[in-house]
Amino acid sequence: MGRYTVQTDGFLADNLDATNLDDAIAEAFDGEGLGAIVDLASLEDKFARYVADGGWCRIKEDGVVIVSIGDR
Repeated sequence: MGRYTVQTDGFLADNLDATNLDDAIAEAFDGEGLGAIVDLASLEDKFARYVADGGWCRIKEDGVVIVSIGDR
């Protein structure tokens, strides 16, 4: 179990307790209206389209950046 922080250009989901990265992603994006972002693969796919417009996403596990998509 880790503590995750998911931050994008549009929102912050902080202090998520999850058993793995995919569970943290699913919890963070639940209800955000961005389509079916339920794991790392779907996150990367969705944000590949947003990066051209300045979108970005960072995910930290226990304070360490483990996913970085786009420029911030």
